[in-house]
Amino acid sequence: MRRVLELVVASFCLGLIACTDPGEKTAVGAATGGVLGAGLGAIVGNQTGDPGQGLVIGALAGAGTGAMVGNALEAQEKTMQTQDEAIERQEKTIRAQSAEIDELRRMNQDTPTSAYQGAYRGQGSTRESLAYPRGGAQGTTHREIERVTSKDLSAPQSYGSAAAPGAATAPLALSDRSSPDCREAFGEIDRAAQVSEPSERLFHYRRALRMCPNQPEIYNGLGEVYLSLDRKADAEFEFKEALKLDSSYAKARTNLATIKN
Repeated sequence: MRRVLELVVASFCLGLIACTDPGEKTAVGAATGGVLGAGLGAIVGNQTGDPGQGLVIGALAGAGTGAMVGNALEAQEKTMQTQDEAIERQEKTIRAQSAEIDELRRMNQDTPTSAYQGAYRGQGSTRESLAYPRGGAQGTTHREIERVTSKDLSAPQSYGSAAAPGAATAPLALSDRSSPDCREAFGEIDRAAQVSEPSERLFHYRRALRMCPNQPEIYNGLGEVYLSLDRKADAEFEFKEALKLDSSYAKARTNLATIKN
């Protein structure tokens, strides 16, 4: 009995030493390997009557088992840590987008409410840093916008004759749809189609317009969002912007005619 007990203790120690490799195996794996190695060594030594053989077999079994268990545990820990980091990044992105949407709702900064805004957009600016002003008289803006954007800066025209939409100024160069910015912009439009909240759709269309400013489809889509909010003056403005880029754009003409009727 004493010999068996000594065999168990020796096998446990050898298994623990064999399994412990700092930086690669965990303490749990080493302990597990030691216990299994000790048990196996005791059984082999008792059956064969050779304690030395039991020690060797127990140490080898403990080393192998400890290595596998330790490495598996560490791999699981690394996987969980990576998943936690990915979840945290997603949460930060969602919080940032939610904050931006809330800011748009508070500031109502999607509204083109000044003559300066009309002139700025009428010249085909990239609108990278565009921010619609807040406040001011809401009812005086549309005629001012039309008056400013209907001017051809290269050839003065009379205010007494109304020009057809899209014919007031020389056609602007369309943005390249294949450019990275425009591809990302149309991705924003796809995301806008997947949400039902008008303010969120407005958010995505305005982002698209900043990234790809001279595409009639984006202006027309933004106008349709305004039209769904019963903001006809703003919708009319966007449809006319689309026609400035492409005077034959049928959707914008149809939408504009709907407002006029």
